[in-house]
Amino acid sequence: MVDREPGAARDSPTVFPAVGGRAIGREAGIVAAGGGAGRGGSFGFDFGSEDGGRAKNGGQNNCVDGSFNRSVGVFGSVECVVAGGSMIAFLLPALVSFLVTPAVIWGYKRMGALGRAKRREMDTHEKQVPRGGGIPIYLGILIGAVAFLPLDQHLIGILVGGLVGLAVGVADDWLDLNPYFRLGLLFLAAGAVVAAGVGIAYINLPFLGIVNLDQPRINFWFLGEQRSIWVLSDLFALVFIVAVMNFVNWSKGLDGQLPGIVVIAAVTIGVLSLKFSGDVTQWPVLILALILAGAYAGFLPWNFYPQKIMPGYAGGILGGYFLAVLAILSTTKVGTLLVVLGVPVVDAGIIMGRRILAGKSPVWGDRGHWHHYLLDKAGWSKRKIALFYWGVTGFLGMVALKLNSRQKLYTILGVVLVIGGSYWWYQHFGRFSKRLGRSGG
Repeated sequence: MVDREPGAARDSPTVFPAVGGRAIGREAGIVAAGGGAGRGGSFGFDFGSEDGGRAKNGGQNNCVDGSFNRSVGVFGSVECVVAGGSMIAFLLPALVSFLVTPAVIWGYKRMGALGRAKRREMDTHEKQVPRGGGIPIYLGILIGAVAFLPLDQHLIGILVGGLVGLAVGVADDWLDLNPYFRLGLLFLAAGAVVAAGVGIAYINLPFLGIVNLDQPRINFWFLGEQRSIWVLSDLFALVFIVAVMNFVNWSKGLDGQLPGIVVIAAVTIGVLSLKFSGDVTQWPVLILALILAGAYAGFLPWNFYPQKIMPGYAGGILGGYFLAVLAILSTTKVGTLLVVLGVPVVDAGIIMGRRILAGKSPVWGDRGHWHHYLLDKAGWSKRKIALFYWGVTGFLGMVALKLNSRQKLYTILGVVLVIGGSYWWYQHFGRFSKRLGRSGG
């Protein structure tokens, strides 16, 4: 939210692409440093050109001469991590998450902090299971980030926002916070990363073109330097991050459902960033995407059917939070993320619309999500539904890598028709499963 004006001198370097203290991305092959766009990331449905932003060092190996030391982390520079095999950035957080999870399970059982079976209408678990999955997931992300990325202002803001989200999630899992109060706290988490300078400079919409969000600005002096708040840019980023946090969280209703979705979405962002591996500004994004995927992959064996621990509210919103931030920072763009998360996004849109039309609050949960329909009315098992969600997310991820602006919009509309049609079909012709909540193959 607060930053220096573009072109102002910087006291310290930043690992994420930045101009004037704001993390940036690329749109249509134009690095945001050009044209005064210096705001974090880009929001649109189209890809950047592979020709823009290639390596600026003429192919020189900076791992040897150390000239890339502005991005040095515990395990060396970002460039060296990429050159030396970026899979280690996946494996370390996966190992941390995998090893910490049983300790969290033990701790929750020791404290008697087990979620009551079916305490709410939307719950599908039939036994008491700890809800502390967000703790090992965040620790995996934190350790991976500290190990492979330098702590610049943007990464610190990202990690602080994640920590706020973790605290909110753990508190909700224990205390059942009021949904409106909880929603307000999520804006604090998103506000931490926006305040660090990560935001959306403009949106690129099909049929409408580019809509700039860099005006109006509120300029002021702070600590002897000129700062500014980009009103529309910051507000848009806040709403986008909080929305994705909720959309992803709402897709954690069944064993293993959420971690698989987050892993696939993060890997998709990483693959797309890898396409621009010649652009050094995308390497930190690639590494952060692998760290996120690894943290959730390490948690997955403990959450898959039969689950021994649930992601909880913390695990759900952390997945959405980091995916939203990655979409802003990377060449992936929001349109690609919305395609990859097509099922959670469309499901959330439909269910919020249904609640509003029924005169209910859109944020109060019920048993009306698509996975509930597949479980209750289609008679699918929990394992089958989780694998189905993974498969659809993986398919949409592969498709999203090849689509242009309008094709992404058409794909999202197609997902709307499929999910909306299935809602209508099961509402009128579907049968209730006689084995509610069954969990076989």
